[in-house]
Amino acid sequence: MNDLSSDVTLLGGKTTGIATLPDEVTDKPVVVFVHGGGATARSFDYRLVEFDTLWTARPDLVDEFADALRTRSPYVDAALFPGSTHGIADSIAGHEYCLQVLGFTESCAAAVSTPNSSAVERHPKRSSRMTTSAENLIDIHAHFVTDRYIEAARSAGHHHPDGMKTWPRWDAAEHLRLMDRHGIRTAVLSLSSPGAHFGDHEAARLLSREVNEYGAGVRRRYPGRFGHFACLPLPDVAGSLNELAYCLDVLGSDGVAVMTNTHGVYLGDPRYEPLWSELDRRQAVVFVHPTSPPCAEAVDLARPRPMLEFIFDSARTVSDLVFAGVFSRHPAIQWVFTHGGGAPPARRPHGTLPYRLLWHRPCRRHLPQRPGTDQPLVVRHGRHPFPHQIPTLAGSFGTDRILYGSDYCWTPGAGVGSQIVSLQTAEQPSPDTWRTLTTRNAERLMPQFARKLPAQCRGR
Repeated sequence: MNDLSSDVTLLGGKTTGIATLPDEVTDKPVVVFVHGGGATARSFDYRLVEFDTLWTARPDLVDEFADALRTRSPYVDAALFPGSTHGIADSIAGHEYCLQVLGFTESCAAAVSTPNSSAVERHPKRSSRMTTSAENLIDIHAHFVTDRYIEAARSAGHHHPDGMKTWPRWDAAEHLRLMDRHGIRTAVLSLSSPGAHFGDHEAARLLSREVNEYGAGVRRRYPGRFGHFACLPLPDVAGSLNELAYCLDVLGSDGVAVMTNTHGVYLGDPRYEPLWSELDRRQAVVFVHPTSPPCAEAVDLARPRPMLEFIFDSARTVSDLVFAGVFSRHPAIQWVFTHGGGAPPARRPHGTLPYRLLWHRPCRRHLPQRPGTDQPLVVRHGRHPFPHQIPTLAGSFGTDRILYGSDYCWTPGAGVGSQIVSLQTAEQPSPDTWRTLTTRNAERLMPQFARKLPAQCRGR
């Protein structure tokens, strides 16, 4: 691989230890690429077992490798790229791999060029390391899972959640390494689909409390690095009111997370009115995550539901909230809709035009009021935000409502890397960048995550 600059040493390809490192790493910033063998390597008959250590690297080996170098260079970082074989891009599915490497090298180059980065990089605890760039992202859409939660979901029949092959794993230290690698200051954790209600109110209350205690514990353990949206046991409204009070008042959660529907009950349902009233009173952030629609197997085309059904279920619940008048009755709720807001931006290239057309008879009686453009809707980046999705969102809602979200751990680390590359190589919203703009929007939505200025800078 080519050097990023004359001041940076790149070490690419296989590695089994630090003894083979060249001497020049002692006085230059170092970027280490560890290529891990995967399905591509295993699919060929000529692979020899004795070369396994040259083809495969484990995540813990990557960390050990980087930590061993930390005192030998002013900047060291390492990344594992599973699926590669000889470390040659054209020996695997090259496009996705090159995006991963490009995203990693860009984040490393940014850290190397940051003033005083050497002091940060010499810190022995890799999980607490973070660049000092003003463009560090706030990830509004990040997930966690626990072993107990996965066990409960599988017991309820969710062996292939939303049509996905399996459940992801999550670890705070691994998540922090990914955040550091890509310049993410804070990640707000929430439970993803299918939520915590599997049919029994009492069991859902207990499971919600358990995962909320865990998520809030992570938030406390890593202040400033993680936030937490509380899981509510909907459609149990009484249980949800109790849980939101406990999470917001006792645990210090940053808002609540709800699914687009639970067992076919969508968010505009009248039974949810007490919940919206309380959240409006608190001026709370409500993070709305898509899930499978009722009878999903009949419409999902035998494909994972995040591909299509998540998008349309977001559109369905947003429409339900509009038609039910929830937005207008509860204007203090701060709504966050994920995956680019679902389908509405795609079908609303001129703002609220389709909604305005519905204002004419015979549809008028189904609409609560004449539509406006000032509803507190916030949408976040999708998995592939550029070149089409974000410009469409900006044209529909304005740039002051767009947030960044990775969807990690359901989006693997490689996918997050591709997102970051897309974000940084797209046409930027002059005079801002997408990083600074989305972070500023997130800080306005949740001031508790605003970057703390040095004392001498305050009041200027």
